[in-house]
Amino acid sequence: MSQSTTQEHKMLKSYEGDDPYIFISYAHADAETVLPMIQKLQQDGFRLWYDEGIIGNVDWVDEIAEHLSRCHLFMAFITKGYLMSENCLDELFFAREQCRNRLLVYLDDTEVSKGIRMRYCRRQALYHWQCTNSRCKTEEAFYDELYRVHGICKCRIQPPEPMQDPLPVEQQNPVVEYEIAGSVLMAYHGTSSEVVIPAGITKIEQGAFKGNTQIEIVVFPESLVTVGYESFRECVNLQRVHTNDLLVRIGKDAFSGCKALQEIRLPASLKTICQGAFYGCAALPEIDIPSSVTKILPWTFANCKELRLERVTIPANTEIAETAFRGCESAVERLGNRP
Repeated sequence: MSQSTTQEHKMLKSYEGDDPYIFISYAHADAETVLPMIQKLQQDGFRLWYDEGIIGNVDWVDEIAEHLSRCHLFMAFITKGYLMSENCLDELFFAREQCRNRLLVYLDDTEVSKGIRMRYCRRQALYHWQCTNSRCKTEEAFYDELYRVHGICKCRIQPPEPMQDPLPVEQQNPVVEYEIAGSVLMAYHGTSSEVVIPAGITKIEQGAFKGNTQIEIVVFPESLVTVGYESFRECVNLQRVHTNDLLVRIGKDAFSGCKALQEIRLPASLKTICQGAFYGCAALPEIDIPSSVTKILPWTFANCKELRLERVTIPANTEIAETAFRGCESAVERLGNRP
């Protein structure tokens, strides 16, 4: 960071008080990018705390932990440098335990580890680098999205004056429905009963829709190739899945526990159905396995109690694990023992 930049931001002060505030977590190597963003947030009336606010003669770790545990919103600026910093990762994981409202702001296209994705797969995220590297998006567009993030409005000192004809609450603070990294759908935060996955998505990441009780219909884009591990697990009201003609892989436990699922077409492009993919889909009445699937793994369709033998189609050369249909109607269960 240049001397002029350092001097310019020496006057920024962290908030100290009992009102809701944002805890800013960033790598000091990214200060030239982050400090102007902090200044912008402060100028727009947000209460912020970041480690420039630590005074002398205090325990640094305790001071960080104390302010982090009391914040209303934890905001982490993710870069390659951030993910290489032990101190930053300490803050990231401590925030998971302490903070209900958390936001990841990606400053570059770095890819987070599977462990971090597992911990934060259902959290809010914004992609600053996409705004600044796109012809159709601007820095202002990024802040417009940022100021709509759930939980941030309570950290503002002077909220904007209401419009003469105020919009409904759901339009004033719209939820960012899809958390997307490149062509991967990382998480879904919407509340619709019918979900049409955006065009261009090639993979649904682990647990992206897991436990969503509002979804009834899902429509895959033509681009989708992979449905990841536990993607729709325990979506107990999911009834219909409209697939495409390019789907290749359905991951382990992808639809496990979708007890209302009644309709899904497995396309000829499909090659792999992983273990337990449709475990406990108790309302599924029929299944047509394409010839491209050469093996049905253990527990794949176990406890699909509505499956009937006359409505199960399996290619003659497809290998079936002994427990693939365990807990189904007796004639179907015996498919696992066929010669």
